[in-house]
Amino acid sequence: LNLIDMRGLDYEDPAWDSLLDQLTVDDMLKLVEFGYGTEEITSINAPSTYAADSPQCLQYAYWSGVGGADSELLNAYPCLTVIACTWNAPLAHEMGDAIGEEAVQWGVAGWYAPGLNLHRSPFGGRNFEYFSEDPVISGEMCVAVMSGASDKGLLGYVKHFALNDQETHRGEYFTSLYTWCNEQAMREIYLKPFELAVKDGKAVGVMSSFNRLGATTASVSKPLLTDLLRDEWGFRGSVISDMYSGREANFGAVVIRPNEWWMDGEAGIRAGQDTYLQTMGTPQQFDTENMTTVKYLREAAKHIIYTIAASTVSPAPLSADWF
Repeated sequence: LNLIDMRGLDYEDPAWDSLLDQLTVDDMLKLVEFGYGTEEITSINAPSTYAADSPQCLQYAYWSGVGGADSELLNAYPCLTVIACTWNAPLAHEMGDAIGEEAVQWGVAGWYAPGLNLHRSPFGGRNFEYFSEDPVISGEMCVAVMSGASDKGLLGYVKHFALNDQETHRGEYFTSLYTWCNEQAMREIYLKPFELAVKDGKAVGVMSSFNRLGATTASVSKPLLTDLLRDEWGFRGSVISDMYSGREANFGAVVIRPNEWWMDGEAGIRAGQDTYLQTMGTPQQFDTENMTTVKYLREAAKHIIYTIAASTVSPAPLSADWF
């Protein structure tokens, strides 16, 4: 079986087990360890894919090496707060459609957007990435943007799941921000946009958040990533983490603080975290001699491949010379 054979198959189709049987443990690790796309998996004839960041544009598409794009060639759109202020879902759909068309041209399959956390405070460092202080308009406008993008085969990873409330100190050294909230408020307010994106928008991508829910980091929270997202809401896609920097990584002149101690890979895949936004530093470490670990790696691999199969992977992205 090849990846292309799986396109359109139901998540429960038994053919998935046959495909997964073709994967080696190293194949599974390739899928789980790396972010900003997926590596080529020759055993199932799966090409490498690339994902871009930012709800306003295909940020970092020019890093992919596939089209040689220059940042000056990429379109930028009004921030999602402005989009929500229009109350114009058809216009939001057109924005998603335009970004989806650009993604096809540059060979981008995934998009780390839209942002769905709420404007709880004017000091929120990512407020420009989020639609509104209201959960319903946030969810409905997200559905409109995502449907436009997915019509062209670009898959949105809604973020940051969940209760991402501030930028400063959201994930440094040994700790991340502790967020306290009761379940009723979470369900009725802060989780509602994500629920609408999954149930109405048929989202197949989610990015988890740096912060903790109570004392548990979101990326290792089984009640959040499996019990609620998959078992209750019926999500059938993949969950990627926010940026994972390993022990220590240099990003130009900037030293990225390590966060491996609280974004534990073993705990993450057991909780429902499928892959890590890892591009630098030390990758996640998994005990592949442990059969329980391999079992969860296999589940994560299925989620990732299922997501890739739903996307459009351009075999011949444009080069900068095209412009």
